[in-house]
Amino acid sequence: MTSSLLIDDDILDYLKCHIDFGEYEKMKKVSVKYRKLFDLSPLLYSKSYDKLLYIKGITVEFILKIIEGNIRKKYRFKKNKQIIKKLMKYEELIGIAIYNNCSFVIEYLIDIIYNTSKRKCENIKNTMLDLYENETLYYRNLDMFCSTLTIITKYFKNDTDYYYNENLELLYKLNIGLLLFIIVKKFSLYSHIIANTSRSSVINLFSMQNKKIDEYLANIRDEQLYGNEKYFKKYYINTIIYLMKTLYIDISPDNTDTGDESNITHRIPCIYMITDEKDVSYDI
Repeated sequence: MTSSLLIDDDILDYLKCHIDFGEYEKMKKVSVKYRKLFDLSPLLYSKSYDKLLYIKGITVEFILKIIEGNIRKKYRFKKNKQIIKKLMKYEELIGIAIYNNCSFVIEYLIDIIYNTSKRKCENIKNTMLDLYENETLYYRNLDMFCSTLTIITKYFKNDTDYYYNENLELLYKLNIGLLLFIIVKKFSLYSHIIANTSRSSVINLFSMQNKKIDEYLANIRDEQLYGNEKYFKKYYINTIIYLMKTLYIDISPDNTDTGDESNITHRIPCIYMITDEKDVSYDI
């Protein structure tokens, strides 16, 4: 009898992923057991978006709207349809990030985009510090890191131009640039991944990060560039400077040694680092 019940449960779990999401409300009315089985509240509450994406009818756009809705609810912001529209250009990469349980990067990105659009420096500062100090976020492998890195850098390059408002454009580039630097810095601490990655591609990435931080700090010292306090509060700029100075990465051999290069198969491909030049792809 117990064995039969287990088989029934396995069948139901299988059906759960193959029944269209639009039919879930009907299925919940069948019985108490079905109501619990087809209730997605636990997955939504735990932000298990990777599991949601396996359900028929649930799309990347659907999950983006859930994440965006949670952020708007947190800050009581009105909906900005352009944010999801822009992010959907990177649907495939975002899908990879969600499947690999890296939706936290998407959450931080949408949070930064919304708060930048509202010029909410205090919120942005708190979000950056939360990401900086959060020790529970992790990457299991190089592909997880590369997909999230590419989403942020592509958004930076393609979706932060505001020709009608130079200060707003500078604010977007400053905030998303800092978000990217924090993500790369955190990745640099994953020695178990770096040990199996081409040292030359790791050095290229980390060197580019250090170079770009130098450029940002030099620009920040130019008080005219970030002098409009309507967009760049002094306390916020001081926070940016403090964080950026901690995001340099040591590229000495002892800290970037990946062992025998000839046996390394994992490399960092297509790194679109923040630069004014054309996209540079590393596949070394």
